[in-house]
Amino acid sequence: MSRQADEGTLDFLDFLNRNSGAFNVIFAMVVAVATVFYAVLTRRLVSETQRMRLAQTEPLVSVRIESSEAWINLIILVVENVGPGPAYDVRLFVTPDFEMRHGQHLSDLGLFRHGLRHLAPHQRISLFLTSVSGQIDEIQKADSRYRFEVRATYRSILGTVHEDLYPIDFLHFVGLITVGTPPLQKMSRDIEKIRESIGRFESGWRKLAVDIFTASDRERERRDGESEVEELRSDESTVAAEPPEARADVTNKSARGDDATDE
Repeated sequence: MSRQADEGTLDFLDFLNRNSGAFNVIFAMVVAVATVFYAVLTRRLVSETQRMRLAQTEPLVSVRIESSEAWINLIILVVENVGPGPAYDVRLFVTPDFEMRHGQHLSDLGLFRHGLRHLAPHQRISLFLTSVSGQIDEIQKADSRYRFEVRATYRSILGTVHEDLYPIDFLHFVGLITVGTPPLQKMSRDIEKIRESIGRFESGWRKLAVDIFTASDRERERRDGESEVEELRSDESTVAAEPPEARADVTNKSARGDDATDE
C-alpha cells in the first residue's frame, strides 16, 4: 500500500513538472482577470463617490403656486431652493407674461427683472401673485391667461449651469375649499381682541370691578364670628340647666298645641 502511494505521489509531481508552464499561464490569467475586476470596481466606487459629492452641492430651484393661509382665493408664487447646495445667479423668465393686476405684469417684478445673486439651500421667497375670486370660468377656458411657464436658470457652486422649466396652471384650484379658520388668522383675531381689551383698561373707558377687604374689615369679621360662637354656647348652657320635668312639660304643651291645630 505504501509503495502504491509513493508511486502515485511521484506520478503527480512528475505531471506538475511537465506542465508547470501551462499552470503558470493559467494562474497569471486568473490574477489578471481579478486585477481587472478590482480596477473596474474601484473606478465605479470612485465615480459613485463623485456623484454623491456633486449631489450634496447641487441646487434645485423650484417655482410653484400655492393658496395663501389667510384666504384660499389669494394665490402666492413661491420660489424655493429645495436642493442641498446654494444657487447662484438665479434668473427667472415668464412665457407668456402674466398680468397680476391691472397694468402690472409678473415680468415687472424685481425678482424677474434683476434675478437673485444667491439663493441659499431651503431658502423660500413668497410673493402675492393674484386673486382668483370670481375667476373660475376664466381659469377653465382653453386659452386662459392663468396658464404660463416659468423658466429658471442658475448655477451651482462648482459652476454647473442648470435650466428648468415649470408649467404654472391654476386649474387645480377649481372647486378647492377649506374647513375651519386658518390658525394664523385665528391667532391674529385673538391677539386683536386682547389688544382692544387692554386698550379699554388703559383709556379708562372700562374699569375693573375690585372689592377691597381691609384690616378693619377682617377685625370686624373676627368679632362677629366670636359673638356668634358665644351666643351658641349660651343657648346650649340654658337648655342643659332646665330640669327634666320642665323640658317634658314644654314637650307636652307643644304636642297639645299641635293636636289643637290639627282639629
